Amino acid sequence: MSFDCVLHIQEIGYGEPIDWTAIKDQVLALLVKDGIHEVVLDDLQLAFSSGQAPFRLHSAHLCDVLGRVAKLLPDAHFEARGLGEEFRHTWIREFKNGETVFEAGPWDYE
Repeated sequence: MSFDCVLHIQEIGYGEPIDWTAIKDQVLALLVKDGIHEVVLDDLQLAFSSGQAPFRLHSAHLCDVLGRVAKLLPDAHFEARGLGEEFRHTWIREFKNGETVFEAGPWDYE
């Protein structure tokens, strides 16, 4: 699976946009704990605010981080799609009320 990817985020529904100021410190703490560079926090904020952002983080780690971020957003409903370096390097997640409600991929093609 890809180390470089583009993350697409789509918020579902007509609620308020996700307030990153409320969870920023918690997200940073989980990144630091896992040894993930803090620039990933900026990338996450960009993905949620603009709909997409490039990442230099293995897809498995990014899926894990998104699952833990979703737990910090118990009222949010959003979808995430990762597009990796190779055409088939894709994955999808849907999060609602802090839980993963759908997941597909990443698949191992090697």
